[in-house]
Amino acid sequence: MRILTRFLPVVALIGAAPAFASSPDAWSEFRDDVKAKCVAALPEKLKNETVFVDEFGTDKYGVALISGRSEQEKARVTFACVYDKQSRSAQVTGAIGREYVRVLNDKQRAAVLERQKANGAADEADDQE
Repeated sequence: MRILTRFLPVVALIGAAPAFASSPDAWSEFRDDVKAKCVAALPEKLKNETVFVDEFGTDKYGVALISGRSEQEKARVTFACVYDKQSRSAQVTGAIGREYVRVLNDKQRAAVLERQKANGAADEADDQE
């Protein structure tokens, strides 16, 4: 019994190792894979596409939003993507209109943040309510 109690902390540490062993390179590789699989799963090629990959997703799934100009919809649309971490496969939703979801590229996001800073607003949506 005493031997079991001596090795229990070691077993617990080994079991917990994957939770804190992810390196920045591993996270970068994960984001790149989510982006590639999600874009490949789109039902059409989007013009001027912007991809936002949630840094962590959930325990089982990666999550991304892909936005761009749809020739089918004749408008800017966004697709939500769910990436299964175990099977490394992705599925996307149908097109979501810009009036519901808007994904900003880096330049647009910087402009919004600058406007918010100048106006003293924490959230652009607060100004519209």
